[in-house]
Amino acid sequence: MRLFIKCKSPLLQKTLDLYLKEFKTLNLSIADFCVSDTKIRKKRTFIIGKDISHPFIKDELIKTLKEFYEQDKYIEIKEDLTKTIKELKKEQSKKIYTLAKRLR
Repeated sequence: MRLFIKCKSPLLQKTLDLYLKEFKTLNLSIADFCVSDTKIRKKRTFIIGKDISHPFIKDELIKTLKEFYEQDKYIEIKEDLTKTIKELKKEQSKKIYTLAKRLR
């Protein structure tokens, strides 16, 4: 789990930098998601105050972030499976149409 941390609040920024140093990345493009006190448009954002309430402890924050990350991965897998199923149905329809055409 790689996190990009960007907060308007300097105190919250420093706290998150300390609590999440093992997960932190300075590169937004390689981050799995952002942690912030406001929405960041370029990436899915875990919002402090919305996705976890104040005050929080380090262990609670990390547990909640991991759940958020797992949910994100679940959504990604579900979207991939849905896409694959649609492609398989389309392929199947083409094969059925081709076979039906041959039988005529």
